Amino acid sequence: LYLYDNALSGTLPTEVGNMSALTALWLYNNAVSGTLPSEVGNLSALVSVFLNNNTLSGSLPSEMGNLSALTRLWLYDNALSGNIPSEVGNMSALTALHLHNNALSGIIPSQVGNLTSLQALILYDNALSGSLPSEIGLLDDLLYLNLRGNVLSETLPSEIGLLTNLQFLILDGNRLSGPLPTEILQLTRLRQLEVSGNLFSEEEVNNTTLALGLSFSCNDGETIMEIVVTTDNWPSETSWKIDAADGTPIASVRGYTLESISHFKKVCIPLDACKFTMIDRYSDGGPSVEITRLGKVYEIDGGGFTDKVVVDICI
Repeated sequence: LYLYDNALSGTLPTEVGNMSALTALWLYNNAVSGTLPSEVGNLSALVSVFLNNNTLSGSLPSEMGNLSALTRLWLYDNALSGNIPSEVGNMSALTALHLHNNALSGIIPSQVGNLTSLQALILYDNALSGSLPSEIGLLDDLLYLNLRGNVLSETLPSEIGLLTNLQFLILDGNRLSGPLPTEILQLTRLRQLEVSGNLFSEEEVNNTTLALGLSFSCNDGETIMEIVVTTDNWPSETSWKIDAADGTPIASVRGYTLESISHFKKVCIPLDACKFTMIDRYSDGGPSVEITRLGKVYEIDGGGFTDKVVVDICI
């Protein structure tokens, strides 16, 4: 059921639970309000639920734990409240759980450790409290963990070092305290670590960043450029490159794997490298980009281009 990017309003009817063969429920970018009906839990064939960017409120029904075939659950940018039900751990096929920008509270349930196929766990900008459960270490396939802007406390569990495929660990803006576990140094694939705005000492954060090879400096004649690409539903279509003054490509990315996620990259580029090119392989636009160079921010709106857009990052 594909009804996204419209102006639909009103509530999601309970009768939706009668659509027993439904595999996709895509109603994102509308004005759907009210609560998420518990009857959604009857849709055992569902593979993807995209209800993000609406005005849904109330709590997450525990019946959603019946959706054992579900791989992607996107409920971000709503007004959902209450706890994350422990039954979420029954959705064993999930690869992406996006619940950010809501008003969820309570703890992160330990049952999240049952989601062993999970690649992206995104819960930022809620009011989640308590500690990060040690069961997080069971998520062998996890690539992206973003818990920014909650009220999580206590120390990080040593089991976080078991997430050896993790590339993004974003925990800033909580109340976590030190010491940082030494096991975090086992995260050798980590590309971004954000832990500011917690109770860690500056020294231990700097030492950890340095030990993980995430500290950054450029040579003379170069400057640091930060690129944040927020992918759409088809991340493999997205690529970008930066060209030197003579037209030689000096940095690039060809395709992403995770949908609807902000991908951060920092590169050193020559001061005269001014051409940034964003490409969408299927010419339908979608991804948005924020580029920071020498203190100036350049933004590309995902809806503002089709196949390609070129930005002069020296003006």
